[in-house]
Amino acid sequence: MTSSTRSCRSSGTVVGLIGLPCSGKSTLRKYLEELGAVAVDADQIVRKLYEDEQVKREVAALLGTQVVRPDGTVDRTAIAERVFRDPSLLKALTSQIIYPRTGKVLRARIAAFRSNSQPGDVLVLDAPTLLEAGRRDLVDKLIWVEAPEARRTEWAARRGWNREQLKQREAAMLPADQKRALADFVINNAGTLEELREQARRIWQHLHST
Repeated sequence: MTSSTRSCRSSGTVVGLIGLPCSGKSTLRKYLEELGAVAVDADQIVRKLYEDEQVKREVAALLGTQVVRPDGTVDRTAIAERVFRDPSLLKALTSQIIYPRTGKVLRARIAAFRSNSQPGDVLVLDAPTLLEAGRRDLVDKLIWVEAPEARRTEWAARRGWNREQLKQREAAMLPADQKRALADFVINNAGTLEELREQARRIWQHLHST
């Protein structure tokens, strides 16, 4: 029995949710929440970090003052335009500013969940760059979500991203095949919402049968 299996049986299970950009991770997370999971959204943690004055100063020093608006808020679109065109800037932003801080928050939330959870409880960590940040150890199981490129391109457009911007975000991540191979569950989001919901149900049942 692995240490991961032991932790699943003695307390709740922490499940990492990763996948291709615009593949439907948030929708799958919502369906798992409907089934009873607690969710932690890493992107929301990053948004909160950008409200911190020290973080703003460090980001402005790295990327230029133009990424902070006159009202003092951080312009995430401007940040994305810079870092996804320059891998060295992305690495500096994530490794020096973002990952150390999000790591502390995530570890604290997961520790709180584990200390208060019961067998059968599930926490879903929606963190697209979980593996890039070197945090596989935080979770017991991994879900990988993928969807056809045409569908992802359509969903990216709804966010205001063109195809090039979508590809830039993909290129900044570990290879999809590598991440997919590490997953305990693979979700192919090529069908209807009800089909995605059914895949969520099957994952839920599996988590409660082990």
